[in-house]
Amino acid sequence: MKRGVQGKAYGIQNELEHQEACLSADHRSDDCSSSIASSVPASFVYDSDVLYGELKRRGLNPGPITHTTKKVYLRKLYHLQKHDTVAPTIVNTTRDLDKLLEHLMSRIVKCDVMNSANTSKKWLAVDLKKQSNMKSLPTVDIEFAASTALKGIKDIKILQFRGDCKKFLVDFCNKLLHKCPLSYKIVKGASCLSPAVMINPSVRTYRITSTLEVLLDKKQLSSVQADVVKRDYLDFVSKQDVIDYLKQFTSSGD
Repeated sequence: MKRGVQGKAYGIQNELEHQEACLSADHRSDDCSSSIASSVPASFVYDSDVLYGELKRRGLNPGPITHTTKKVYLRKLYHLQKHDTVAPTIVNTTRDLDKLLEHLMSRIVKCDVMNSANTSKKWLAVDLKKQSNMKSLPTVDIEFAASTALKGIKDIKILQFRGDCKKFLVDFCNKLLHKCPLSYKIVKGASCLSPAVMINPSVRTYRITSTLEVLLDKKQLSSVQADVVKRDYLDFVSKQDVIDYLKQFTSSGD
């Protein structure tokens, strides 16, 4: 997982470095300029001063924004906004994987089992090889498109198709569960930076504690530093103005 996150970060960094290289004397060609311009929607427009401020706010140190460099910096800002910057990606991993797992497993796992396994930790523990946990072939959810396409086909063929679908979904879920980042304590803990978690007193305390325990174990923090971080975090998210601000985030924007 660590290599995957690093690879994504390196990929973004290389892309940005390539765009900056277009400003050098050796690379300032029409093809390069058109490549930068075409990768940014025409509606993505920023005043130079605002553009500079947005880049600084994201921790960058842009040089003078001229007619030529503005294209590069627009591309850089667009890329950062589109990907929500590199750092917060892990924050949303828990939420996105929770939704994916719930959707896939609900198609093949019995409703009562899914209702009792109402957290990702419990989903990870569901045995997909145990037939008593699984839906029968007629009740496997193959979704509307496939169901519509099967109309008029013999029942035996439909059951065979449903069996193939069930096998594929079981194999897919097993692979996902086996290598699921949710099994890493740091992934779950990092969701303490998600607005939805930050406004939940019991969950945020558990998640920030989990994160700091991992960092302590990996000797990335001292115990004194961990205590300070936890105290500052809990003090910050307890402020009413912060809570009001976090509540403005939607599930698609946090």
